[in-house]
Order: sequence, then structure tokens, then C-alpha cells
Amino acid sequence: MLKILIIYPHWPPSNLAGVHRARLTANALVKLGHDISVLTVDEAFYEEKPDADLVKTVHPKITVYKTQAKKVSKPRLFGDIGLRAYKQLKTKALELLNTQQFDFVWIPIPSFYTALLGPYLKRKSGVAYGIDYIDPWLRDISGRANFRAKLSNVVAKFLEPRALKTVDIVSGVAEGYYMPALKRTFKKENYPATVAFPYGYDADDYKQTVKTNLPWGRSEQAIVYAGAFLPNSGVFLEALCKVLQPNLETIERQKIKFYFLGTGNYPHKRVTAYANEFGLSTIIKEIPERRPYLDILNCLKSASGILVLGSTEVHYTASKVFQALLAERPILSVFHAESSAAQLLVQTAHAATLQQWSPSITDFEAQLRTKLFTFLPQLNFKVEKPEFLEQYQTIHGAKLLVNAIEGLKKEEEQSCA
Repeated sequence: MLKILIIYPHWPPSNLAGVHRARLTANALVKLGHDISVLTVDEAFYEEKPDADLVKTVHPKITVYKTQAKKVSKPRLFGDIGLRAYKQLKTKALELLNTQQFDFVWIPIPSFYTALLGPYLKRKSGVAYGIDYIDPWLRDISGRANFRAKLSNVVAKFLEPRALKTVDIVSGVAEGYYMPALKRTFKKENYPATVAFPYGYDADDYKQTVKTNLPWGRSEQAIVYAGAFLPNSGVFLEALCKVLQPNLETIERQKIKFYFLGTGNYPHKRVTAYANEFGLSTIIKEIPERRPYLDILNCLKSASGILVLGSTEVHYTASKVFQALLAERPILSVFHAESSAAQLLVQTAHAATLQQWSPSITDFEAQLRTKLFTFLPQLNFKVEKPEFLEQYQTIHGAKLLVNAIEGLKKEEEQSCA
């Protein structure tokens, strides 16, 4: 049995996307028989609206420690909770490592700044640590080249190598999330151990029940997109709007509407702006406010169909793919042809209509039009989830992480022998 400390400043009732990476992995590790503790920040210091029902999805055997944080200043200079709680997390983490026999510290990022706790804690306690890339730290900001994004990348160039210098294991949602960082930081022969595994899913989440107020009427055929709308998804949405525009009257007559739920309030071009630009505001509705996680699962299961838009970035995996497949509704998806999500969806032809994208595809819109009108007649039909999906439960990824940690322990034992 391993005793692992997970440091992640957001935890249920926070419903930010990264919370599910930490929560799903923690749940899976407990189910594998390991002793898991989570060090996080008290929800009183979160900026986002809490999701009380999400606490139901946390395994009861997980021990949770909470710290305080600095409040958000006015004007808002430092909102990142990893910065606001850095000192408190640092102090509490060292206390835990000095008073309990932990085998490993696992730090998912973002918040990126908590990665800097790893080398400090290892130096002070001798406990090995790992950094898990939910998102790349140094990243493509072509779709959001504002001052904050540029500053964040400048800081990343300076801080990321310091966080990685003494790391023992680097994990991530996909290899593409962390491999560029390793290439920038190490010579190939000096790479740390690596583990790639997707978010996956916890079947127990789908056993929870909550009451949901659906945002569409009974007579409507709702196609639901759930989750953040990223700047690098704009190419796909624009192409979809161009396909929908000449068919607007037909789609209105069929009472088909696209609902974009929980897209977030980001500075880049919004879904509503695309809808207005192409005159599609009657059939495209954006509700940017984040909805509770279990509420979203209910919306997906109640929809006539599901829309999943990926990114023009190859590494983007989209954890929402699993939510869509488990909802057992028809799916229209658009992903980079080389992404792991596209490779997964290729195996689900009976469950999902996939349109692949790459810069070399010159007739992308024409292909998307064909896929859209293949998808629409399938609305309202129940689709059986693919049998192979079981292998994507988070517990399988957690086993890979455990194997890597146990490998470290064996190496340590052999070096001491």
C-alpha cells in the first residue's frame, strides 16, 4: 500500500475542470487500496460558485486537509489560488510530510505555481514528487495573445525548468502535454519517469442523482455542448456556423437548437458572437455560467444529441468525450486528426459521428456538412456505450501511476542495498 499526498488547491465543492483530474485519480487510487490524502484550500477562498452536490462524488476514505489563502485583492491583481495560498500550502505540506510517512507527493497543474512546491518539499523531507500536466504550462496563446497570457508564458519559461529539475515522475493527460517541457529541460538520457493517462471516468459518478432544470423546452430537439469553449475551437465552430447558415429555416422548422452550456466568461471570441455573425442566434444559445457537474451529466443524458468540439492543437484530449459517450446519446464531434480523442472516437462509429481536421484537409467544410446531416437524423435515439470504454475508467490510469511510483521505490531500495 502506498501513502500518497495530492496537492491541488481546488477540490469539491469547486467544479473547475482540473478538480476532476485530482478527484478521479484520488478516488481510483483509494479503490486500488492506497492511502490517499489531499491538501487543498478551503472553499471559502474560491472565486467560483460552489457545487455542493460534487462532494457526493468524493470517496469517503480520502483524507482532506484544507488551508487558508489570501483574499483576492481589489483591483484583482493575483486571482490564481496557487499564488494566493502558496505559503499556506507550503507550510502545511511540510508539516504533513514531517509527521506522516508519505511515499509520494503528486501535484496536478494548473495552478502552475504549486509545481514549485515539489522541489522544496523534496529537499526538506526527502519525499519524491511528481507533476501532472492537466494543461501545458508553456502553451500556444495565438488565440488569446493578451497581456496576461503573454506574461504567463514569460514566467513559465523561467519557472517550469525549476519545478522539473528534481522531479521524479512527470504524468499528464497525454504525452503531448508534457513532452515539450521535458525536451526543453533535460537531455533525453536524463528524462524522469513518465506516465500518460486520460481523465477517464468513474462509473460511480453516473449512479448519483440530482434534480435538473433543463434549459430547453419539451418540444425542442436540444444538441448540447458542455464545458469551456476554447479559443482554438473557434475554427471548428465557425465552420459549423457556415454549414448551418444556408439550412437555418429547415433546422428551425425541425425545432433543433444548439445549447452551449458552461462555456465560461473568457476574453476571446464567444459562442454568441459567432451565432450573431452568421445570423444563427435563433438556433444557437450560449449559457456561459458553469453548471454543477452532476447537472451537466443529466443535461447530456436528456439531450437529443451531443456536440463535442476539440482544438486545432494536436495534444488536446477533451475529457468531455467520456461524458458524452456515457450519456448514450448521438454525438457529433470535431477533433484534430492526430489527437488521441480522434483516435478514440474512430473506434465508436456506431456511437459518434466524427469529423477530423488537419491543416491539409482542403474540403473540411464540405466534409463537416456531410457529417452534420448524417448526425441530425440520429437525434433522440439511444446509443449503447462502446464495450471497450471500460478500459478508460480512471482506475486503469491510476494503476500506471502506481507502477511508476513503485518503480521509484524499488530503485531507491536497490541503491541503498
